[in-house]
Amino acid sequence: MWGLLKRESGTPSYQIKKQMHDIMMKDFYVFRDGTNMSEGLSQLLKLRDAFLNEVYIEDKGRVYNTDLTAALETYNLLQDAVIVAAAALNRTESRGAHYRTDYPKRDDANWLKHTIVVRDASTSLGVSFTYWPVTVTTWKPVERKY
Repeated sequence: MWGLLKRESGTPSYQIKKQMHDIMMKDFYVFRDGTNMSEGLSQLLKLRDAFLNEVYIEDKGRVYNTDLTAALETYNLLQDAVIVAAAALNRTESRGAHYRTDYPKRDDANWLKHTIVVRDASTSLGVSFTYWPVTVTTWKPVERKY
């Protein structure tokens, strides 16, 4: 990442962070649907690539460089946003506080399990999913009714 300090022009990291924020709020907020999430995930992947190819660090110092720190934090947030987006798109049900308009019902038969995201360079997203079973002990899961 020290190569970031050598770039002479480009996009400030705060602009990429703002775009990421807007995508997450628009496509991955409480109410979601597969079409918008697919588009949002595609935009996040483009932003991640843009970060690597375009981000510009104005402060070239190597000591207490808050500009570099902000850029690295933005890149980490982008990585996390891709994981959240991919996992949200993968889960075809509504559960808890997150509601999919295209899958309005909870689906315990297929989704009462923990989703584990694993870094996987062989996929276009850079992640793959595995699952662990949920152990139901004292309280059996029930649908929320408000």
